[in-house]
Amino acid sequence: MSPLQAILFLVIVLFEALSLYHSILHKQKEENLKKEISRLKKEVSRLQASVKKIPDMEQLQNEVAVFSETLDEKMQEADGITEKISQEIQQAETEITQKISDFDAYLSSLKAKLKEKQNVLDMDLNYMNKRIGLYQAERDDFKNLLLKCEQQKSELESAVQASRNDILACYYDIQEKLEKLNAAVPEAEQTDSEKNHGSRIRKSSLKVKPDADVLNLLKMIDGMSQRLTKKETGIRFEKIMCIVLKANGFRSVETTINSNDDGIDIFAERNHLSFAIQCKCYLGDVDKKAIQEVASGNLKYQKDHAVAVTNRHFNSYARHLAQEVNVELWEREQLTRMLCRLSEEEIAKCASVCAKPEFRTAKPVKISRN
Repeated sequence: MSPLQAILFLVIVLFEALSLYHSILHKQKEENLKKEISRLKKEVSRLQASVKKIPDMEQLQNEVAVFSETLDEKMQEADGITEKISQEIQQAETEITQKISDFDAYLSSLKAKLKEKQNVLDMDLNYMNKRIGLYQAERDDFKNLLLKCEQQKSELESAVQASRNDILACYYDIQEKLEKLNAAVPEAEQTDSEKNHGSRIRKSSLKVKPDADVLNLLKMIDGMSQRLTKKETGIRFEKIMCIVLKANGFRSVETTINSNDDGIDIFAERNHLSFAIQCKCYLGDVDKKAIQEVASGNLKYQKDHAVAVTNRHFNSYARHLAQEVNVELWEREQLTRMLCRLSEEEIAKCASVCAKPEFRTAKPVKISRN
């Protein structure tokens, strides 16, 4: 039942109740008058009977006359009340009829407005359905475009990866040839070039000629940063450096906790001196951020030497900062000399660390929402 129907029903019930109330009141008054008349009639009969027994008939007749007049007045009063009640009932009926008529007119207007609003809502709904259809079509087109972009991205990444592999292969060949060439040049012929700062000084400092196993291990170390994540590369390079440090006379070699190392990866000791070492395995040169990290970490641990070691080189900004904060730099040449002191077993152990398959966790499945 709608609210309008409920209101109409309540009005009708109210009208019926009011009519019933007036009817009951009228009947009750009529019954009271009838009872009063009946009582008066009985009283008259009683008085008439009494009159017959009483010798003073004139007095009784007077009393009966007075009583009859009173009775007539009561009857007239009752008729007036009845007429008044009838008029009130008629007036109430007229008012209720008028209110019901007004309510019907109002209900009709509300129905018309409701129908009009319903038509507007239907039009809006049809329009929204059309818009939803257009959005779904656009979404499908966007998905197809996104899939094409993903395919092109994969193809581009494959091409970039292939190019990087070719570049690295060329770089490794050139580096190997340069190292062999520098190792073959007599040390006396390089004294003039030692005045120039840069890669010539680093290459001239290599006194031990690396063999094929060492060069191969260097390539494997370089390749880790290409095929592994940054975190995995760092962990493996730290393990390799622990082996290298022990082979080069360092003692008490231990790694720090990865989640809270404060810029220090390895602690070691040699000749009663303590070392705080940070390891960086990169494809290119290392910037000054690594120097800032190891210098900041050594402020906490207060070791005798703060060292940053890399498989590559440090750029000019890192070198300048290292001189200011007293941080030692172990670059590719220093690492190569340290690798040359490894035994065949130690080289094989380092190679196994480099070649170990990467541990990958299952990637979460993406659920597309239509």
